[in-house]
Amino acid sequence: MKKGSDPFWSALGLVLLALGPLLPCGGYAVGAEPAAVSVTTAELGSLLVYPSRDAPADTVSMNDTRLDAEITGVLEEIPVQVGDRVAKGQTVARLDCGHHQIAVKSAVAALEVGKSRHEFNELQLTNAPTHASCLRTATFHRKSWTSAPRTRV
Repeated sequence: MKKGSDPFWSALGLVLLALGPLLPCGGYAVGAEPAAVSVTTAELGSLLVYPSRDAPADTVSMNDTRLDAEITGVLEEIPVQVGDRVAKGQTVARLDCGHHQIAVKSAVAALEVGKSRHEFNELQLTNAPTHASCLRTATFHRKSWTSAPRTRV
């Protein structure tokens, strides 16, 4: 480490500069009266610069536990604290899953619509022979009606 970059040497230099005129070898002639010097005081702690050291790191717990949710959602509540023991089946977090509940209701409604359509189609299929005979009769009557001669009145 260089001498100029160490906070100790910087503080020592400041102290020597402040005390320099008071030392006997301050450059005054013998017998001459030194001129008045203005001095300010400050706490040494405010002048010193303490070295700081950085060591970027990630801490990893030895007993790291991962919890996965089957759905996504906003975390509403965590009823346990860090370090608490939990029993099997105990709730450790509560999610707001309102959008999933709406999706489930929508899917149930779509299922009901599908069931109703299926029942209607089956009913039409069972009644198809009856409808076919009615259609044949109606077609026969329409042909005889359309083939009849038209008269103008």
